[in-house]
Amino acid sequence: MSGATPGASSTGRTPATRWNAKSNCRLPRQAETKPEGEPEMSTRTALDTVSEYVQALADKNIDRMLSLRAEAYVRDFAHTDIFHRGPVSSEESQRFWHALFTAFPELDYEVSCTLAAEDVVATQWAFTATNSRPVSPPIVPIDMEATGRTVKIRGATFYDVNDGLIERETMYTDLSTLFVELGVNP
Repeated sequence: MSGATPGASSTGRTPATRWNAKSNCRLPRQAETKPEGEPEMSTRTALDTVSEYVQALADKNIDRMLSLRAEAYVRDFAHTDIFHRGPVSSEESQRFWHALFTAFPELDYEVSCTLAAEDVVATQWAFTATNSRPVSPPIVPIDMEATGRTVKIRGATFYDVNDGLIERETMYTDLSTLFVELGVNP
């Protein structure tokens, strides 16, 4: 996101997100022509919306994340396909983020690549954090004590955006990496 200046981490670590031309890959937007007589549309792009959403995620600002979601928003965790479970609602997604931010209060969320089209944005990211508080569902099936271990998880998220709001968020990540790094035995 050009022009955004993520805040430095309270731990003195690197900023929570990094959005710069060197680490981002973006598809160029085609110039759009508006038919004569049509009303002016918002200049807010899907990339603008997702950039704000990702910054809110990095800032652990669940309310801001919620404000950037459409009323019919769903989140699709691809790793739950094995359980034949479909996308989750905005409320369930909020529970996930709340549990994650509670278990990992100091985290770095780095976006290394962003691809943007008119109504879809894809991000490749890495999440690094230390587990300093108990981990609870829906992150893990049962409550578990904090391990003090640092974890690094990589993934990709695709955002479907309409009228400046995120309608669908599809996340691809391997949560078994989280379990291994936390020392959880299968």
